[in-house]
Amino acid sequence: MRLSVLFLLAISTVSAQKLVIDTGTIIDGRGNVLHNEKITIEGSKIISIDDAKTPANIDLRNYTVMPGWIDTHVHLDWHFGPDGKIVRQRNEKPEQVVLYDAENAWLTLQGGFTTVQSVGISRGWFCP
Repeated sequence: MRLSVLFLLAISTVSAQKLVIDTGTIIDGRGNVLHNEKITIEGSKIISIDDAKTPANIDLRNYTVMPGWIDTHVHLDWHFGPDGKIVRQRNEKPEQVVLYDAENAWLTLQGGFTTVQSVGISRGWFCP
């Protein structure tokens, strides 16, 4: 999890610069597994994956790198209450709900999911 945070921070601080990541293993999302390649990123786009001799900004040679996962059925607005039961925010203040939503989104991102679809609003305070 800490590695993900460091990676996101590194990308955000050099967003306009070129970022080169040295990898051990890459699962490319197209069925291929690559070894000992470098990922070059400019801004928010991957511009190349190759064995270039360019010096790396980030060393991930001991890790496996892969595209973010997609989950098409999440409930970011649900959480467990103090009694251990699921709370669907019907009786919570909107500012509390937003904090739980943000926490759940962050935990989902840390789990490797970069794209999610929240399936409906279950909050009573949104509904007339």
